[in-house]
Amino acid sequence: AHSGIGPGNPLETRIDRFVGEVSNPGEIHLIEEDAITLESVSTNDGPITIQAGGTVTAIDVVSSNASQSDDADGNGGPASRDITLTANGVGSDILVSRITALHGADVILTAGDDILSIEPASLVAADDLRLTATNQSDDQNEAIRLTTEVNDLVATVTGPFRGDVTIDETDAIRLASSDVNDASDQILTANGDVSVTAGGTIEVVARPGVDPGIDA
Repeated sequence: AHSGIGPGNPLETRIDRFVGEVSNPGEIHLIEEDAITLESVSTNDGPITIQAGGTVTAIDVVSSNASQSDDADGNGGPASRDITLTANGVGSDILVSRITALHGADVILTAGDDILSIEPASLVAADDLRLTATNQSDDQNEAIRLTTEVNDLVATVTGPFRGDVTIDETDAIRLASSDVNDASDQILTANGDVSVTAGGTIEVVARPGVDPGIDA
């Protein structure tokens, strides 16, 4: 597409697989009725927002952010070039091969169940990475398992079942930190362990009056 897919009025679909590219400034906004596989989805200079009624499998999703815009408030405003994927439903996962948000863009992933890498080479690359897994199925111990290349990480696991958070970061990382910069900036699991390994420094960011979480 030349200038956007679903700009201002999300494209509603009932499909298995999606391939979409926006070559000029413009967004991709898709609402899928059921599960979907994102084979190759990219914007040159605009946000990517995809909501699904089932599992979202992200094979290759890229926000190139040509204008190098950073939505400092993290609120999806006009400056946003973020990638936002939402998998609604009790058993709905976000399964990641590769998600890339460049030049200050962020990645926000929200799943009704788990958020997981699907292969050894899987990677999420971004400025900020915000993860929410509501862990509604008693299917495995890990609710979040990702390899990352990010600056800042926020992660929350809720739900009644065992829900570990396992992050393998390629470089340095700040935990409980994001552009949002409020009390939601935590690393927190309701019932599980938190494990973070990194190729560089791990910093836990603590703000006055705000509990950074890092809780299990």
